[in-house]
Amino acid sequence: MLAAAAALGSLAGLEISIREHVAGYRSHTTLLAAAPGVLTMGALFFAGAPRWTMLAGGLFVFVTAYYLLRELFKRRSGGHGFR
Repeated sequence: MLAAAAALGSLAGLEISIREHVAGYRSHTTLLAAAPGVLTMGALFFAGAPRWTMLAGGLFVFVTAYYLLRELFKRRSGGHGFR
């Protein structure tokens, strides 16, 4: 029950971060880019990939998502890189 409560709390925090980021209110680029990176690493782990592949895949997804989310925030906030 404790793990389920922690997972639900994390999802709620992620949801608030997504709303604030997309609205241009606050930049949560690093947090939002880390989520798909960690999911990629988890999928590669359960697929039996070597550790260097997991790290490279997670890093690639993180960097790509970071760039895209940063550009999204700049468009939504009127050109500001952070707030």
